[in-house]
Amino acid sequence: MTSLNYLDHILNGAMVLDENLTVLYFNHWLELQTGIKKSEIEGQKITEQFPDVNANMLKRKLRQVFTLNSPAFISAEAEKYLIKVPSKKLTGSLFPFMLQNAVITIYDKPKKQVLCMIYDQTSLFETRANLEISASKLAEQHVLLQNTMDFQTNIIFVMDESRIINWNYSFLELFGYDIVDRINSGSADLMSFVTHDSYLMTKETSFYNFIRTSLESDITNRINVFDRSGKERSFIFSARKMPERENYIIVSMTDITRLKNKERLLQDINNELSRKYDEKNLELKKLNFELSRSRDQLQLAQEVARSGSFEYFCSDGSIKVSQGMKNILGDPNFKPESVDDIHKFFHGSHAEGIKQLCKRTLETDTGNFSVFSEIVSMSGRKKPVGIYGRVFGNEREGKRLLVTMQDLTDIRELEKQVKDKERLLASLFDIADIGFVILDADGNIIRVNKEFADITGYGEQEILGRKLDYFNISSHKSDYEKYVRTSSGAIAEVMFRNRNGETRYAYMNVTVYPVDEKTSYSVYAFTDITDRISILSEQKDQEQLLIQQSRMAAMGEMIGVIGHQWKQPLNVLNLVLENIKESIDSGHAELNEINRMTETCTEQVKFMAETIEDFRNFFSHDKNPRPFDLIGTLNNTVRLLSPLFGVRGTKIDITNNLSAREAVYGVANEFRHCIMNILSNSKDAIQQKSNGNSSFKGHVNIDISGNSDRISVKISDNGGGIPQNVIEHIFDPYFTTKGEKGTGIGMYMVRLIIKKMNGDITANNINGGACLTITLPRIQPKRN
Repeated sequence: MTSLNYLDHILNGAMVLDENLTVLYFNHWLELQTGIKKSEIEGQKITEQFPDVNANMLKRKLRQVFTLNSPAFISAEAEKYLIKVPSKKLTGSLFPFMLQNAVITIYDKPKKQVLCMIYDQTSLFETRANLEISASKLAEQHVLLQNTMDFQTNIIFVMDESRIINWNYSFLELFGYDIVDRINSGSADLMSFVTHDSYLMTKETSFYNFIRTSLESDITNRINVFDRSGKERSFIFSARKMPERENYIIVSMTDITRLKNKERLLQDINNELSRKYDEKNLELKKLNFELSRSRDQLQLAQEVARSGSFEYFCSDGSIKVSQGMKNILGDPNFKPESVDDIHKFFHGSHAEGIKQLCKRTLETDTGNFSVFSEIVSMSGRKKPVGIYGRVFGNEREGKRLLVTMQDLTDIRELEKQVKDKERLLASLFDIADIGFVILDADGNIIRVNKEFADITGYGEQEILGRKLDYFNISSHKSDYEKYVRTSSGAIAEVMFRNRNGETRYAYMNVTVYPVDEKTSYSVYAFTDITDRISILSEQKDQEQLLIQQSRMAAMGEMIGVIGHQWKQPLNVLNLVLENIKESIDSGHAELNEINRMTETCTEQVKFMAETIEDFRNFFSHDKNPRPFDLIGTLNNTVRLLSPLFGVRGTKIDITNNLSAREAVYGVANEFRHCIMNILSNSKDAIQQKSNGNSSFKGHVNIDISGNSDRISVKISDNGGGIPQNVIEHIFDPYFTTKGEKGTGIGMYMVRLIIKKMNGDITANNINGGACLTITLPRIQPKRN
């Protein structure tokens, strides 16, 4: 088939088959790929050289070509290959055999011959496989990067002019879980969270422009922001442009709010140390003046003389002296005739010692020496010097001794100044009003100051060599053992007993100073806060007294409720008993009628007993916090108080947007007191507004809602609201607008209880009345 010879020059496979799969033509490309020559395969069935060929499938494809008169295709995606050819790639191939696409077309229809074109798709499939692997690795890296960001306590997010591109979990905890949607929809901007007293003064209203200002300054700023609960927090704020995306900016915010107290304490310590230092400074003025004058003289000497050298040649005894050496000796024009002329500058016995040292060194071929000595310059001034000598050459070439000399006067003066400063620091250490303890790497106390000795009641010598555990320091508010073993630079409250058995409280701070990989020192600082703890304890007792007073006031209110609820059943009982008596006296008493009236009496007595039981539960002395049913507690409290409101025509509605049972954590009776105080204030406001207005109808609405984390209880009325000059003080102790009738502790007690339940309470005016909103943490139900 010479007409097909042009196919030997293409870069794809080509062969002609008949209907019996006999190879009639085999091009040069297939020879190169398979290693089979034309003469070896042409005229033979293809299965003889390629036994792995799917002969049935190939014959079916040939019949399809002749029947439909259209090409047939073999896909590398489905069949992998037509003929099995090993991959030519030497290393790193993902596929051992060539992946092929094949196109079968009619070559000679009468003779039932087809032309089969074979295309190598191995590189394409390898590229796709590598891309899939790279995409998988990229996805894993993206997940790892996001998890790493979420693990960070820093707030990290990426934004452009109008959108938040990426963020970590700390960002959502700070600004709210819906902040990304609000910003990206254009309904919010982070600039609204930044306080006006931030360190970076700016008039920008867009947080993005605020960041751009920070980028232009190229500094790290300190700003204050409000978090999603409205609390002000301080952050170290920095921003950088992302590489290759100029409009993308990555922002990092580090919370430093907890460091404020530590900064304040350290500032107080610094102020006190500065004051003590100033006192000592007055005494050191004369000394500083003398040191300053000496320092000037030393600086001038350093400029004049640093170091120098001389060389002694053994072959002829000659000597060469550098200008630096001449300056050290104090004679710029010094011209020695022999080495002895230099030796005579050494002080006293130093001269003979240096002479003998040089002689012994010259007796060796590679000798050297290093020694400290003292010289007397031409002016008669003694100078400490460091001397280093070394022998060069040998006997054949000629030996020479090179000696360098360094003036150590400046170094000795610096050593003296360091010692003076050490003595000054030791003095400040001993006079500080904070107890300091220094421990070595083994935990042994190696130094204490007088203040720590006074706090513990032990003498300084009694403390040295002991472990810190000797003082039985324990936690007051935190995990002391974890803090002592692992923390550095933090502050903990601790307690211990002094030598006299008295309990003392202190702030404890520890800082570790590493010297090298194996050695470190730990410095503990103790600030005595015993008096402060005593004041806080008294304050807590006072708060408990206020709560008890509020309970007694509530009890008086509840007795009035019971009196009102008992009035009606007592009237019913009185009428029933009179009817029974009349029936008996008249002789017309019937058993059925007596039983009916007895049941009526029983129902009234049962109602009165339930009222007493509610009263007893309301004032239960259970003080142990535990999960309780919020909805049930609200319903019971409203049911108990509703008679007081019904007398005045006031309606109480409860709207529950949550499930029938919602649990919160706390003391149920204390929460009842909170609701009773709020409802009592609503009752008084409605009564005052209804005086002289018979058509006015009071209304109280309790709305219960929440999300996955918190429950909100809103209690609103139409009693006229709270004056603006009063609303910000209603939670202050002893603040009342009721004159002598009010105690001023009701709402203060409410705020104390809600705070103790890790909740919050706020007040505002809406729709002609007051609205108090209680927010409490929600207890999630346990799931299998």
